[in-house]
Order: sequence, then C-alpha cells, then structure tokens
Amino acid sequence: MTRGDAVPSLQRLLLRDVLSALALIWLLGTAVAVTVAFFFAQRAFDRSILDDAYFLGGGVTLHEGRLRLILSPGELRTVLFDQGETMAFDIRTIEGEPIAGNRVLKPPEPPYDVGYSFDDIALDGQSFRTVTLRLETPLPFVVTVAQSTQARTALLRELVGLSLVLQLAL
Repeated sequence: MTRGDAVPSLQRLLLRDVLSALALIWLLGTAVAVTVAFFFAQRAFDRSILDDAYFLGGGVTLHEGRLRLILSPGELRTVLFDQGETMAFDIRTIEGEPIAGNRVLKPPEPPYDVGYSFDDIALDGQSFRTVTLRLETPLPFVVTVAQSTQARTALLRELVGLSLVLQLAL
C-alpha cells in the first residue's frame, strides 16, 4: 500500500460523519424553530387585525333604516394606528353597498361566510394581510381590515438571522 492510498484515520472519519450529521441537525432545528416562531407571530398579527375588525363592527349602527359607522375620525385613527404598517378598512352591506372605509380596498366577493376569514392580497404593489368579518346585527354587514406585511417580513428575517447566529455560536 502506497502513501497516496492511505486510509483516513478513525478520528477523521468520525469528525466528518459526526460534524456533517450535527450540521444537518442544526439546520433542521433552526428551520423548525423559525417555522414555529413565525407561525405564532403570524397568529398574533392576525388576531390584532381581527380585533380591529370587531371594534369597527361594533361602531356600526342602524340609523333611519341604513347602516352607518358612528366612530369619530379620532377613534378610527386610534383603532387603525400602527406605527410601522399601512392600514385600511372597508365596511359594506351584504349586498355590497359601501357604508364606510377606504374605497381602494375591495372585500372578497359574496357570498360572505358567517364568521371571519383571512387572506393575502396585493394593493398598490404592496402585500397586505386582510381579515373579512361578517356580523349579523343590527343588519348583516361585512368589515374588511387590511394591514401591510412589512413588519411580518422583517420579523421573519430577524428570526432567521438570530436563529442562524445562535446555531453558529453553538
């Protein structure tokens, strides 16, 4: 046997096998941790816009046979305040007649399901997460609230970056 045909040492084989398996486990662990963290962060963001939709829906009353939003501009600014995101809302009758809101935001097409549903849309070249909420009183109507997704995207980048840094530190 010549020197060029030398068999790798046991130490080298173990290091190669163990380190490659460890790197794979670290990568999978990071992916799982980031996915779980992002899932729960998404739920928190979604819950926030659902709360906004319920608040807006609570401000709709029946006046002279028509639905109308009775919240003041200050109350609207407060409920739709988000320092880092763009917010929009639309309130319509089940038949599609506008009650209040941003006319650029189009709710999903009827028939609306009772309860609420989330969706991802593009508006003016920007990504938004929406919730559409159907309420039955005083008459059936639909509230749609949209929030841009910049903070969600930034959070995901931070989660991935921090997870990778911490995994590499190990």
